[in-house]
Amino acid sequence: MFHRSPKKSLGQHFLTDRNLLAVIADAASISSVDTVIEIGPGRGSLTEVLATRANRVIAIELDSEPVSYTHLRAHETR
Repeated sequence: MFHRSPKKSLGQHFLTDRNLLAVIADAASISSVDTVIEIGPGRGSLTEVLATRANRVIAIELDSEPVSYTHLRAHETR
């Protein structure tokens, strides 16, 4: 598992509450034909939920540290 503190200078907050992630994804009304662009996926928790609902998720991350981990997790959900 990927563990590190959020970088406050980048305004990072890592969501972990599965219920909150579902509420956010539900509010977006994503269908299986949608392409979603996620800005700042961080650890990829929301990305993982979005990937189960959307046709495609494009995640754009400024911080290079979590990118390889998020990339690996995204491929695992396919």
